[in-house]
Amino acid sequence: MRLTLILIVFLIVANCVESAGQSGRLRQVRRNPVRQKLASAGARKTFVDFFEYVKKYEPDIVKDAKAQEKWLTRSLRKDLMANKAMWDAYMAKFPENKPDYPHNATFLGVWNQPTTYSIVSAREYDYRDKSNPNAYRTIVDVLYEWGHEDSMDNQYPGVRNLHSFIFIFEEGSWKLEDIYMYNDEFTGAESLKQYLETPI
Repeated sequence: MRLTLILIVFLIVANCVESAGQSGRLRQVRRNPVRQKLASAGARKTFVDFFEYVKKYEPDIVKDAKAQEKWLTRSLRKDLMANKAMWDAYMAKFPENKPDYPHNATFLGVWNQPTTYSIVSAREYDYRDKSNPNAYRTIVDVLYEWGHEDSMDNQYPGVRNLHSFIFIFEEGSWKLEDIYMYNDEFTGAESLKQYLETPI
């Protein structure tokens, strides 16, 4: 009886897979609607200006509404403020605990600043059409490198770490939408939005 039931389930699944294949869904096509090219000078400058801002401790973007409006998308601003409110509520209940507030370093993705950083790739994807008017993105891949000296200022001697900064063209300028941090020697795979949206 059990063998018969397993066989019936197998046949149903196989039939569903075959039907899906015959429906024409998820077919690879040669047509590529995405226009890809090197990122514009304006997009690269936006990244550098933003990065120069957040690598300092002050002014803090979490408290600087003008900086948020200049560099962060509406969606990211909303996530940032929701995360701050969550931490404020937590600290009101548990003032003795050390806060993990979002701050400028949150936008670097590392707590110990690397010795150097370099832009290893900056590319632009434009796939706007009538149904997708905002589908215009720039991805800036940034390599962090720590020197080889072992000191309190250099917690990860010799480590290299890659991050991708995702910008979208919104409200007439390039704005940060997310940052992807890859699984590496001292960091796990994560995105900034994922971090901001995770409950305490």
